[in-house]
Amino acid sequence: MQKLQKYVPAVTENEPKNLKKTSQTRLENSLCVVGFEEGETQRHHVEMAKDLVGPDKRLQMKSVVVTSPDSQVNIPPSKVLLMFVDYNERNLILEEAEDGIRRRTLDVLMKSGAEVIVVYCWELSSKNLEEGYLYAPKLGSVSKVPRLIELSRKNSVYSIYKHFNQHQKSAYQRKLKELEDFIK
Repeated sequence: MQKLQKYVPAVTENEPKNLKKTSQTRLENSLCVVGFEEGETQRHHVEMAKDLVGPDKRLQMKSVVVTSPDSQVNIPPSKVLLMFVDYNERNLILEEAEDGIRRRTLDVLMKSGAEVIVVYCWELSSKNLEEGYLYAPKLGSVSKVPRLIELSRKNSVYSIYKHFNQHQKSAYQRKLKELEDFIK
């Protein structure tokens, strides 16, 4: 019998009601691509995720689009969550406002007990990342926003243009190896 991790945070009155529902569910052996735009954009994100994962079939791939706080309840209880954020002119991975949809979604994901990876895509300088870098050094928010700092320390922030590079794919595979007991 496989051992599943369960994480049940304290839910306060100020937290979204859907947080409790998401975080009190047992995690399933799946990887979910979390995006913020439906249609072709999300299809691209899924294809990018397939490229990252490669032939590994241990995790069933799922996809969800979050368009409002109410749609966060649709996030499946996956063991691995890839949150894709598309390029914007200010290079902000998360909105500055605490109630921004990407920021709130990341909070829900991080409190779920799953392994969370943020992928900032369509960022041009990420096309030619130097060896050893998982994200473009010019992305200042990674070193300023506490949530991103925490994920960066766990090698869980990537920036890409159209494709993951070999170093990023290797880092992802190492992460899965570290999580072998969690992902079976």
